[in-house]
Amino acid sequence: NNTKNDGIIKIEIAYLLLLTMGCFGFHHAYLGRHEQGLVYFLTFGWFGLGIVSDIFNLPDYVSLANRGSTASNKNGHDAVPQFSFTRFLAMLLFGNICGFFCSCIVPPSLSLQRP
Repeated sequence: NNTKNDGIIKIEIAYLLLLTMGCFGFHHAYLGRHEQGLVYFLTFGWFGLGIVSDIFNLPDYVSLANRGSTASNKNGHDAVPQFSFTRFLAMLLFGNICGFFCSCIVPPSLSLQRP
């Protein structure tokens, strides 16, 4: 992972990225959690709720990143879950539902469709 500096992720940099560009998921990319960073980028940090959660969870994320991807979390589960087609389909469904609700909020006058 080329995001690590000599194998050590610094919590100060992670918090700086979280507080300045957290809605774009830069802190997750720094931690090597690229999929989570992409989700944050596409949803603006779970519409701000994920950023609030990450303020408290970031020390655990940094600890896991410094131990490596083969480490286990507090519950004994793999830190990085294996790919699951079911999980992938659920994420697509969730994204489509969120997109549908967002499209319902935008008034037709602001949509990109031509009259």
